[in-house]
Amino acid sequence: MDNFIDEFNKFNASKPYVPASPDETYDYEDWEIEYELIEHEDWNGLILYRQSVLRRHPDSLQAKWGVGDAYVRAGEYQKALDYLAPLHRENPDIIDIQWNILEALFG
Repeated sequence: MDNFIDEFNKFNASKPYVPASPDETYDYEDWEIEYELIEHEDWNGLILYRQSVLRRHPDSLQAKWGVGDAYVRAGEYQKALDYLAPLHRENPDIIDIQWNILEALFG
């Protein structure tokens, strides 16, 4: 896992993103990368990974939420609140954002 980010960068550079639909956020096997990071509780790696997804898809609500969720998982509650509050104001009905804000408040 020590070289995970290096391996991810090699993997990511060699696999261009081709969306199946305008709403698709992730490459087909991106869930495997997230699973590995979560399984190994590599929260800093998860933050970096989800930030890279957001850079590729800056208009994606799912990618934006993913960064906030990663901050919560990492225990960076104030950073999560600062990040998620404006997202919640723009999207007040998204339950995942609400849930992450509650986790950050009571974490």
